[in-house]
Amino acid sequence: MSLHPNSVLERLPSLKLVVIDIRILCDTEHPLSLGPAITRREEFIYIPDRDADEDTMALNFRTGDGFTVRHLFQDILRLPVLVLSAGAGDEAIYRRRCDAMRVAELFCGVVDKNAFLQKYVQVHDLALQEILLFDKNLSPANPVDYQLAASVGLLVGPPEFASSPRVPHVAIAPELHGYIRGFSSRYLESTGPILNYYEQTREGKTPLPPELLSGPRSIRALVLDIDGSCTDGCRIFSQDGREWKRFGQKDLQALRHWVAAGKILCFLTGESNPVVVRWAEACGVDSERNLVQGASHQKVQHLQRLATQFQLKLGEIAYMGDDTNDLGVLELISEQNGFAACPQNAVPQILHIPGIHLMPSYGGSGACADVVAAIAGRT
Repeated sequence: MSLHPNSVLERLPSLKLVVIDIRILCDTEHPLSLGPAITRREEFIYIPDRDADEDTMALNFRTGDGFTVRHLFQDILRLPVLVLSAGAGDEAIYRRRCDAMRVAELFCGVVDKNAFLQKYVQVHDLALQEILLFDKNLSPANPVDYQLAASVGLLVGPPEFASSPRVPHVAIAPELHGYIRGFSSRYLESTGPILNYYEQTREGKTPLPPELLSGPRSIRALVLDIDGSCTDGCRIFSQDGREWKRFGQKDLQALRHWVAAGKILCFLTGESNPVVVRWAEACGVDSERNLVQGASHQKVQHLQRLATQFQLKLGEIAYMGDDTNDLGVLELISEQNGFAACPQNAVPQILHIPGIHLMPSYGGSGACADVVAAIAGRT
């Protein structure tokens, strides 16, 4: 049976474990073939954390899913997570992704998930009814799959289970931010702990130093979030231990023109990753001065430091971000008459910010170029 959002929230306190089938995190059927260094294909640029000697195969994951697993499930809701895979051929890639999500338990070669989880809960003093299961490949026609689906506390899976009265079920379609992030956005993000976490992104906005305050001015600086704004929100991992992000060629050209025109370009990201350093340098800026990594939910404070460093008023800054840790920055820029923007793939909370400018393109597919074009008349 399909559950109403209120029923999902009612079940949440009884859930003690999140189980994720790896195929809901990535497309294992269509791996990517990438070159040993920066790879340009059509309008996309694949930038690795380091170069190698030969081509490699890699798998594509959504950063939004990783955000939910790492921060919302584990840090905020205190739900442990384990990942299962029927195959073992790409275990090195799966391990890299799990490490990035801070998931310690990865089990490969699990053909019978029902039998495996029966043993797992017995060893860990749990019950199947305490499991939140993400699995898009279960089939109601398969008796083993049906038994598992009917035994867990909540299944996020195929819509075919909607008519099964014994299955506590939520169907979720693929979303830009991933299946898991989509589930969280629809059903969990009204909970108090998660709302409190989002409020942290607004901390530090006031009081503001007088030198940062300003009325309407021309835009002198462009500050960009990276994942989901400069990229298409993907993290790509390979068997040889490397990671890529996917950027847009059109964005790179526009940002290089912005820098060549004597404007200030900075990047503000919650990650710490060699890929973002290479991206900043490809755009023509100093990664030591113009790139802030590890900002997490303290982007407001880091933006104020950048403004002081480059002697900017907040009203002289354009900022683009797509996720909840950009909320405070975007609100602040809008309040100070700067240019607050977001790509088409921004989360719903951002779209409600007064004065937000929604760009026509998606992150990694021209959104940065859109911002440059949109503020050209204000510079």
